[in-house]
Amino acid sequence: MQTREQPTNRRSRKAAKRRRRIIIRVSILLLLLIALGFGVYKGLGALVPALSDAIFSDKPKQEEPAPPQEAVLSSSFSPDQLSSPDMCLVDLYDHQILAEHNSQTRVSPASLTKIMTALVAIEHLEDLQKPLTVPQSIFSYLYASHASVAGFSPNEQLPAIDVLYGCALPSGADASLTLAVSIAGSEAGYVELMNQKAQELGLSDTHFQNVSGLYAPDHYSTARDMALLFETALENETFREIFSAASYTTTPTSFHPEGLTFRSTMFGRMSSPYFKDGQILGGKTGYISDAGMCLASYAIRKERPFLLITMGADGDPYGDPLHLWDAFTVYDSLIDAPKQESSDKENAS
Repeated sequence: MQTREQPTNRRSRKAAKRRRRIIIRVSILLLLLIALGFGVYKGLGALVPALSDAIFSDKPKQEEPAPPQEAVLSSSFSPDQLSSPDMCLVDLYDHQILAEHNSQTRVSPASLTKIMTALVAIEHLEDLQKPLTVPQSIFSYLYASHASVAGFSPNEQLPAIDVLYGCALPSGADASLTLAVSIAGSEAGYVELMNQKAQELGLSDTHFQNVSGLYAPDHYSTARDMALLFETALENETFREIFSAASYTTTPTSFHPEGLTFRSTMFGRMSSPYFKDGQILGGKTGYISDAGMCLASYAIRKERPFLLITMGADGDPYGDPLHLWDAFTVYDSLIDAPKQESSDKENAS
């Protein structure tokens, strides 16, 4: 016979069930609160530092660097001070001609021609380590024309970059002709590429007949055209690096086991590249008797870059470097431009 359950036991079990339900509900609520709190914390974690930086940070805001001080030529400067009758000075910061004299007169550019020779080569050579062979056929022409040479030997094979340095630093016609024959098959074919580039750049007073700058009746340019050409070439990093070098040693070959060391015809004539508030960074000399002494140079003064072309100075490569003295005269004459009064101040009065 079943016994009736005592009321006290039933009440105890019901109370235990209620406690379990309450514990479960409280636990669920706590879990929900923890999850919600974690989400808020993450949001605040990302928000608070940003707000803190924005409100309390004392770090100054980064501003655009101020442009370098504008420069002008001193009022005491006159082109009559120069040995070079033709000149063109360009402010490379804003690409404006700062001064010029006889800059549109057609003259022989001498070895400034090699600026175009090198630029066209760099643009046509996909691999500057590509081996180029110095053609044996060019040497009788070089000897007959008394052209300056880098010193390569017939059939010597070198990386293209070495040949480019041979064209730029010692102004080697053997290097220029090697580039021409390797890229276009002949000097005449390469000259076509040079004249195409001249037309592309809008050099209306420039025409080439050879790759080295030797005199030819239809081989001419102007100081202004040369300035535009040089400015364009300097935008090419490889060109700028080559024409900024003071010296360079080529890869050893069986003809030259220790390589050839070239020295810049420009830097080699300077005691120092520095002038007041700046320095000459690179360039290219040129000379033939019909052209006089020519120089393409670029420099920096107080972080502002400039380019100068001078052409037609008297003398020869063995006498006073008058083209270099002209460059220093011009660069030394650069001064800070006078500051203009604000138009608001003028209107306020």
